[in-house]
Amino acid sequence: MPALPPPTPPAAASALNPAPALRYGFADAWLGETLAEWRASRPARANAACGTGGGPAVLVCRGAEADLGGGYAARELSYVFVDGRLARISFRTSIDGFAYVTAALKKDFSAPSQVVRDSQGPAGRPHVSMTWRNGRSTIVLSDPVADAVHLSVRFTLDALADRVSKAG
Repeated sequence: MPALPPPTPPAAASALNPAPALRYGFADAWLGETLAEWRASRPARANAACGTGGGPAVLVCRGAEADLGGGYAARELSYVFVDGRLARISFRTSIDGFAYVTAALKKDFSAPSQVVRDSQGPAGRPHVSMTWRNGRSTIVLSDPVADAVHLSVRFTLDALADRVSKAG
């Protein structure tokens, strides 16, 4: 019987993916985890402000800013739970942080599966959308968003994407 190959080493930890895993997550929060697991993963989340939004069994929690490197922070950090499971993580940051966010996503989740360059708005402002997929979840980076000075990142659990889209 031939010897089995050695196991593949786990991915390196970083700011966006602190634990080696095949699932998508950000700042110690993982798509698919329960509200209790999310609250327990960081002490500051124990009393995080949460409220209903977008439909039955949808809970939206706001998180504290998270460091992205280079002096940039994830702002307007939100966590959307559907039926008690984390279904979406989203944040915005300065478009100047694009290189830091993109490098971290590539390090943690490999190269994007899709990159689309187009233009937006009446002025035809250049825009890029990068998408990562793992068969269970999707990450979308959009740079810039409508205000032209921010980019957005959304991590979404595919099975709950329709229901979470109502939460914004």
